[in-house]
Amino acid sequence: MDAIVMDGLTLGSGAVSAVRNITNPIQLARLVMDKTSNSCLTAEGASQFARSMGVPEVSPESLITEYSRMRWAKNLAPDANPVESQM
Repeated sequence: MDAIVMDGLTLGSGAVSAVRNITNPIQLARLVMDKTSNSCLTAEGASQFARSMGVPEVSPESLITEYSRMRWAKNLAPDANPVESQM
């Protein structure tokens, strides 16, 4: 997942990319903006930072909704139309 936050008053920004196991990547991006001199942390660097800030990690399965599972299963059918299931 990726997330970006910006502060219009100060023009500060923070971002994370390629993060896994984080329920709220926007919260993590906000911590990057507020607690570091970096503007973006990626993958393992973002994960290490999250752990150091006490941001809880969750299992990847818990981030998949039932709706997403249903769409995935529907797209496995031989006559599936992936564009149609996006609506």
